[in-house]
Amino acid sequence: MPSAMELPFFYTHLPIYKPSPAMVGLVVPQDLALQLSGAMMMLDFNMEDDEFEVMDVLSEVTNTLAGSLLTNLMPAGESFELGLPECRVIGDAVANREWGNSEEFLFEIDGTGFYVTWEAS
Repeated sequence: MPSAMELPFFYTHLPIYKPSPAMVGLVVPQDLALQLSGAMMMLDFNMEDDEFEVMDVLSEVTNTLAGSLLTNLMPAGESFELGLPECRVIGDAVANREWGNSEEFLFEIDGTGFYVTWEAS
């Protein structure tokens, strides 16, 4: 039986251009991605029919996460600029560690772990 990190994962990342270059990302196991997407859209999702819709939901979650972080961390009245999120399915999250040297922050929902990644340039 494969470990949780060997199952398919969604990797979504979004560049931050202003106030300083950085990258924020999400690394979410497939099962949790389907569950989150279904809850947000109030629909049942499966990988065969809904992969692109799940990617769209995760891209929006990443965009919201980055915007919320910057809004809360920056001084009032300061602006920021975000790029467009990119999302794709990766196989083994350990072997395909596409987020390079980013810091990883492990979170858990209902016993399933996922990572928020952060890399400042």
